[in-house]
Amino acid sequence: MASRFPCAHPSPLYKVRPLSEHLWASGDEDGSVRLWDHRASGGGGPVMDLKPFDDFVSDFHADDECRTLVASSGEGQSVLFHHSFSFIHYFK
Repeated sequence: MASRFPCAHPSPLYKVRPLSEHLWASGDEDGSVRLWDHRASGGGGPVMDLKPFDDFVSDFHADDECRTLVASSGEGQSVLFHHSFSFIHYFK
């Protein structure tokens, strides 16, 4: 599936990673993380939008069920997001 989101992030994208058939994560040069689900809201916007870092988002990894997402940054930090986003843990 190909989609275009001209205003996906306020800063240039640094990392985009497909997580499943329906989900993908994106991170920008200013540390913003967005989670996208093309089934939600007509596929037009992120289902999660957080700014956990001050530096670029370097990578993502999700578990097999996509219930937990780990993001890392260029400043050597990681953050763990639970699928309900009620649990966020920072690792420095």
